[in-house]
Amino acid sequence: MDPHYLLDLTDDNRTVTKEILVQFVQSDAADRAGLAAALQAGDTKALNMLAHRIKGGARCIGALEYAAIAEDIEQGALRGIEFLRGDVEALERAGAALAAWVSRFH
Repeated sequence: MDPHYLLDLTDDNRTVTKEILVQFVQSDAADRAGLAAALQAGDTKALNMLAHRIKGGARCIGALEYAAIAEDIEQGALRGIEFLRGDVEALERAGAALAAWVSRFH
């Protein structure tokens, strides 16, 4: 996570930056829960759509490594579900770490 990316976009307005980050974390948590459910159900269409949404949101806040994991899931969903469990677990760990970082952002 590049903390300067979003700060640059908000003209160093930390209040607005924090608000955007908190909204992202809330939305991302719901998307990751949906991703886990889609994986369990074997729903590759939902996996692809949710991973795409996560990737886009992550890029918007400058979380490029997180976006790359989501992109791996997005592309993997197009090829089949059998290899995605590890990527979904990696995204879950990275999402939790990102949420913890946001909670410490001032």
